[in-house]
Amino acid sequence: MNENPAKRVIRTQEIIGKQVITLQGEDLGAVARVLVDPETAMVAGFTLNTKGWFKGEKAFAFSSVKAIGNYAITLEKKDLVDSLNNLPSLEKLSSDFNIYNTRVITPSGELLGTVEDFGFDADSGKIESFLLSGGVIRNLMQGKALIPVSAITKIGPDVIIAKNNAGESLQKADSGIVDNIDSWKENLQAWKGNLDNLKDDVEKGWEVTLSTAKEVSKKLGEKVQELKEEGTDKSRAFFSKTASKTTTFLSDSKNELVSTYEAWMEKLQNFKNRNRLSTDELSALLWKKVGKDIHDNNGNLIIAKDGEVSPEVLDKIQQAGKTKELLLSIATRDVAEKLETLRKDSEEI
Repeated sequence: MNENPAKRVIRTQEIIGKQVITLQGEDLGAVARVLVDPETAMVAGFTLNTKGWFKGEKAFAFSSVKAIGNYAITLEKKDLVDSLNNLPSLEKLSSDFNIYNTRVITPSGELLGTVEDFGFDADSGKIESFLLSGGVIRNLMQGKALIPVSAITKIGPDVIIAKNNAGESLQKADSGIVDNIDSWKENLQAWKGNLDNLKDDVEKGWEVTLSTAKEVSKKLGEKVQELKEEGTDKSRAFFSKTASKTTTFLSDSKNELVSTYEAWMEKLQNFKNRNRLSTDELSALLWKKVGKDIHDNNGNLIIAKDGEVSPEVLDKIQQAGKTKELLLSIATRDVAEKLETLRKDSEEI
């Protein structure tokens, strides 16, 4: 399946992060998300990463676009951008529908794959194809494949339904499908490295936690057994009860650590998929402490290790495009604090 050469088909990975400029020379921010209307299979609009996150998420309709260039999207004037809550149709799509990671299934129940990206006509906004991974593609294509929108019968709220013979339309995606594929690959590799490093740090800490718990449990068990042997029947009963409470306490503490780890990994994965945080998610980061220094791309310090995230700092983080680094830094500190609490609690028992 080859896309029509007469059309200029753009992948959303090329759009995310692209600057939005007015013809009056105003820089309005960078594209954060591409909003899709599942009923029409069209790009409906875009949201922006802008200064002053607390002012609300900004957006503009695809129909407002003057042109999509290799560097920027141009608009006639800045008035075409508005708060998302003032654009009800786009706001609904923003909250109700996310096409990424949506499963593509045939009527016979075969999973073709999940949507990793899609291409759309730069002039009309019409979706032309989906980039799929997983499913039968993992076995048949050893990677990723393109499926034309003509092979799709319905884009539903949870699942995309393809024709029964849609597998015949699949074409292996080559490495040149995106103009800036090298940069895209580097970004993905950096993400993988960051997530792997975080996982490594947490798992190392978890190994220490398990070792500490085993050592504490052993010492407690030996102490309880010693006291039981030396004491009366009444004291034996008392210490048996105490040992039970201790075991429950340690178990609860470890469960809290596991929950913290899993919650952060989910947040990081969600951010990777969406490349954005909602206003509520950003608000939840306020006054959290970071585990390491964070600098902008010019080397200027935005926040130092152990510093608290104020609204001003959060704005600077957003403007510098360092939200990912902030999440990782807060996550590692949060997990480290849980580890330290467990260690101290175990020593006091």
